[in-house]
Amino acid sequence: MRASGRWSRSNQRTTAAMSPLNIRDRLCSRTIVTACATSLPASAWSSALLRKSTAGGAVGWLLVLYSTFLISHFELFGLTQVVSHFAGRMVEPMKFKTPGLYRLIRHPIYLGFIIAFWCTPMMTLGHLLFAAVTTAYIFVGIYLEERDLVTMFGDQYRRYREKVAMLVPGIF
Repeated sequence: MRASGRWSRSNQRTTAAMSPLNIRDRLCSRTIVTACATSLPASAWSSALLRKSTAGGAVGWLLVLYSTFLISHFELFGLTQVVSHFAGRMVEPMKFKTPGLYRLIRHPIYLGFIIAFWCTPMMTLGHLLFAAVTTAYIFVGIYLEERDLVTMFGDQYRRYREKVAMLVPGIF
């Protein structure tokens, strides 16, 4: 199936001007959104524990939000850098810190996303595909992020990685 019309021409012009990395990111995002937006009517499973699975999803989203504030919510989303730029100040270099949950697990934000994506009372095939693909994407992200953190913080991060579990304390 081929897209046509104004959107296709505009998308071709935009895509032609992008770097290969940006194109890959856009294609991955569009593929995930398209796969999940496509109606797959079959149900993979349905939970009789409606309230518990809904609460599990809420716990996941709260874990994401709480964890972002532990490591500077505004710096994580680039707001600190933008304000510093417009104020003409230099941004202070990042410091390695392990507040709250980061003493138990290295990636509480990713854990929150995984919980939120998998805790659903009605798991359709579309949502199952979304949860599986985003979970795989998160594990790739963890690998790349940890590589960058070792480069940035060196032995300090290596020691932290040896002592603290990636996602589940004492297990993984």
